Amino acid sequence: MRYLTLQATPPGMMMNIEVRRVLTHAESRAREPGVEPAEFASIYALCIGIIMGAAAAGGMSEDEAQEARARLMTLEIIYQITRQTTLIR
Repeated sequence: MRYLTLQATPPGMMMNIEVRRVLTHAESRAREPGVEPAEFASIYALCIGIIMGAAAAGGMSEDEAQEARARLMTLEIIYQITRQTTLIR
């Protein structure tokens, strides 16, 4: 098993590349059609955990963490709208 190790991101630098890669992959999976609510909730929880952990460990700045949380909330809204549209049909 491979573990993600974080190194502190200096002020003004971008977030840790591994954190960005994992978040991008999880977000892209959540955008795929046919994702069930339980799977989406798991992906959402994983992303929140990564964001909180990376921010606490210095793998991303507070501004980057806020941006990532906002992106995740937007993804949730889109998922909810898409899901309701699918259920109405």
